[in-house]
Amino acid sequence: MDKKENNNILLTIENIFKEVFSKKEITLSYNTRVHDIKTWDSLNHISLILALEHSFNIKFSTREIIKIRELDYTIGNLIEHINGKSRNG
Repeated sequence: MDKKENNNILLTIENIFKEVFSKKEITLSYNTRVHDIKTWDSLNHISLILALEHSFNIKFSTREIIKIRELDYTIGNLIEHINGKSRNG
C-alpha cells in the first residue's frame, strides 16, 4: 500500500482509538506503542480489536490479538498487519 493509503488507515485507527478509549485528544503516529496509551487495559484491548475488525472487515486470530498487546508493537506494525489481512482476506 502507498503512503496515502497508510495515512488513511492511520486516521481511521486514530478515530477508533478515540472512541474506544474515550479520549478525543489521542493523536497516534506510526511509532505509538501500547504503553503510550495509559488507558489501554485488557477490556479496552478487546473493544479495540472488535472495532478494528468491524471497521476494516478483517478477523484477528488469538495469536494476533495477543501480539498487538505486546509492548514493542507499534501503530505502524498494526497498519502493516491490517494491510496484510486486507490483501490476503
